[in-house]
Amino acid sequence: MSPNTSAITYHLLVSATIAYLVSRDSLSREGKLPHWGYLLACLFNLWAFALPFYFAKRRLLDGEVRRGGYYWNVCRSFTLLWTLLFFVLFFWSFVSKSWRIDDLGGMEFLGIIAASGVIYSIWVGGVSVAAVLGFVLRDPDVLENGTGAPVAPASVPRPTPSAGAAGASGQVMISVMRNGVSQGDFTELMFKSALQSGVIVSTDHYWTKGMKEWRPVSEYPNP
Repeated sequence: MSPNTSAITYHLLVSATIAYLVSRDSLSREGKLPHWGYLLACLFNLWAFALPFYFAKRRLLDGEVRRGGYYWNVCRSFTLLWTLLFFVLFFWSFVSKSWRIDDLGGMEFLGIIAASGVIYSIWVGGVSVAAVLGFVLRDPDVLENGTGAPVAPASVPRPTPSAGAAGASGQVMISVMRNGVSQGDFTELMFKSALQSGVIVSTDHYWTKGMKEWRPVSEYPNP
């Protein structure tokens, strides 16, 4: 097998494996395949750039927690995948070569050292930029749990149900989000009252137990 054929086979194997794992993950979480753009990115070895966006917004399973907000998770995933990409490239560069250090001339050895230094600098640069952006854009108040409903940040006061509503058995609670920030949990009666008074607006999103995802308040039945 020629070196070029070996390289193509190696990259296709890595890409196919990552695409398969992402597809299985999406099927287990969403019940469907991921957007074709993610699979296309895997095919062209661009998964380190595309998949962070997938991991930052994929549906969480029971018991999983995601902190820091969307952009923080994009940067964090990029850092991990960027490192994985360079490990894959580093591993391939060695297994695809048949030379030994003893066989190299002085200039060839220096060339390899210089090239390794450049590659290392690119890796460090990517990780550093992602880390800085991640910490700048991180939102410590955002916390999501595996039910699909983000937990309200401590800085956002929850509405206090009336004594009768709090004591009612089987009371359905409705969570409300606005621009990624929880507005608290409401009973159905409080929810309708807050909607009529303008405390909750139609562009907010709501979630209640049994729903698969957040929906706009404008779609709430029996307003």
